[in-house]
Amino acid sequence: MEAVPFKRLLLPAIAILLCLSASLTPLAYILPANAEVSPDAPGRAEERDGPVIAERPHEPEEEHLLPDVGEHERPDHEHWGAEERPDLLEPCGSPEPKPLTPSPGDWVVTGTEVHEDETIVLTGNLIVEPGGNLTLINCTLLMDCSSDGEYQIRVKRHGIMNVLEGSNITAYDPDYEFLFYVYGQLNMRDSFLSECGYDRDYPGLWLQTDEGVVLDNTTITSCFCGVACHRAFNVNITGCTVSQNGAFGVYCESSSNINIANCTVSENGEDGIACGGSSDISITNCTVRWNDDDGITCSGSHHVSIVNCTSSHNDGDGVYCYNSHDISIVNCTVDGRYGVYCYHYSYNISIVNCTMSGNVYHGVFCRDYSHDISITGCTVSQNGASGIVCRDYSYNIDIINCTVSQSSYYGVYCFASSHHISIVNCTVSNNGEHGVVCYDHSHDISIVSCTVSQNSYHGVFCSQASNISITSCTVSQSSYYGVYCYYSHDISMVNCTMSGNDWHGIVCYESYGINIVNCTVSQNSRSGVYCYSHSHDISIANCTMNNNSGNGVYCESSHHISIVNCTVSNNGGVGVYVIDSYDISIVGCTVSGNSGNGVNVVSYIFSSYRISIVNCTVSGNSGSGVNCTSHFWSIFSPHHISITSCTVSNNGRYGVWCDSQGYMPTHHIWVVGCVLSDNGKDG
Repeated sequence: MEAVPFKRLLLPAIAILLCLSASLTPLAYILPANAEVSPDAPGRAEERDGPVIAERPHEPEEEHLLPDVGEHERPDHEHWGAEERPDLLEPCGSPEPKPLTPSPGDWVVTGTEVHEDETIVLTGNLIVEPGGNLTLINCTLLMDCSSDGEYQIRVKRHGIMNVLEGSNITAYDPDYEFLFYVYGQLNMRDSFLSECGYDRDYPGLWLQTDEGVVLDNTTITSCFCGVACHRAFNVNITGCTVSQNGAFGVYCESSSNINIANCTVSENGEDGIACGGSSDISITNCTVRWNDDDGITCSGSHHVSIVNCTSSHNDGDGVYCYNSHDISIVNCTVDGRYGVYCYHYSYNISIVNCTMSGNVYHGVFCRDYSHDISITGCTVSQNGASGIVCRDYSYNIDIINCTVSQSSYYGVYCFASSHHISIVNCTVSNNGEHGVVCYDHSHDISIVSCTVSQNSYHGVFCSQASNISITSCTVSQSSYYGVYCYYSHDISMVNCTMSGNDWHGIVCYESYGINIVNCTVSQNSRSGVYCYSHSHDISIANCTMNNNSGNGVYCESSHHISIVNCTVSNNGGVGVYVIDSYDISIVGCTVSGNSGNGVNVVSYIFSSYRISIVNCTVSGNSGSGVNCTSHFWSIFSPHHISITSCTVSNNGRYGVWCDSQGYMPTHHIWVVGCVLSDNGKDG
């Protein structure tokens, strides 16, 4: 029996010891002493006199995902914290009015009275009784209280009060505010109201009526709450300025048929406009800004329309929807902490032709089982965190015809089991991290006819996600990968172009059930398609992988990968590179004009085996047509490789080359029914 040379025994032992040493460089990164790396072809050493062992291409980085940028909670405010906010807004006003304190100076209106061009100092209450009708024209009414709320104006049911033409109702002494209750009818036009109300129970102008209220071209300022509607119906607030009030600008609780139009609501101590448990609210052509909390809040409310409004520079959110539904936001400009925040089972929210830009955190935030939300024709840009975020089981979210750009982190971020999200005809570009992220058990997400470009990390990043479809998209010029599937499964890419990315076009890491169909993966700075780390059940069909600076297709430590009817050409490295992988089929493909070998089958640490190449044309490659070999330290070698009905021609080196530089020989190689011709060396 022939003695085995000592060197042959020693090398495998050294290799095993090196593998066990975590402190040393992993074996996969050690080059042969005489290997020379070509900077123009990442992942390929210059060939020696015999078949080459290519340098292991640079592995993709591990998952790059920020700590949960969706975790920015709503800030604590004076009256409630972020997560403790109740289902309805904290009440502003007591359902029971403050009892009247009779005074000798009370003014009681029982019939019709008209006062014009008068200054009235009232040391008492103004009471409009049922059937009474009081009109003030260009009058000044000074309520002379000696303590807060000592006196009040009260319009009883079926009473009418008209405040017209420059009239001014205020406190005689601004240190002591009066109260104003309307249970009948109020018409206030071209007038002023101030110093009314002093705390949450007694907020100011209190409307609890279904008899009709009109506030038109009126300035309401320096009250505790500008306007408080409680169980009110048919209230019209038009052309008003509601500013510098201590709490809300306009507050609607359990009210309906409220119209707020052409108003400026600004510099109030809490929300600009707040709707709690209310419905049929119309907010149109309003400017809501510089308020100390949210611009517009809908809490437990429904059928609220916000049209042609600007809600900006508020300390809270632009528009906040909590447990609300049938909210329409159209042609608005919105910014704040979050632009539009849909929270806690909010649904049927429509955001159309809006601009959500310059928010502290996200442009649109859908959270906590919010669903059936459509975002259409919007511009979402320059936000401090991400553009659009769907998290915490939010679902049925449609993002259509939007531009999502220049976010500090992600363009569109779907995570925490959010699902059934569609992104259609959108441009997602120039974001500070990834373009589109599907993360943390998010699933059933479709990205259709989108352009995802020039994002600073990956174009589309799927991490621990499933059932993601990317169709008819262009994913280009990402600083890292075009599409990155990381611990994900059931991902389809159909009719897409992944080009001009600074690293790989498509990367699959620990992922499975990946289908890449009718795609062009080209001009990427590394490989076209890169599958590694136990990725499996990957189908690449009818695709073109060409003009990539690295390899066309790279499979490492992966299995059950099929490459069918593809063109893999003119890549700077190898056409199809198989390392330590098995059950790889290459069928009906053209592999041509690549700077390395056409097909490279290598064993580095483990065997590459059950590799099938059928009905392929492998031609014009600078290296060999098909190269099967193992690294010098490997104790395994390629085996069970079949090359059937192929044309292998005009390659720079061998047609088919099989050898082993490791411990075990390459074996079980079948070449059946092939044409091997005009290669630089042997067939």
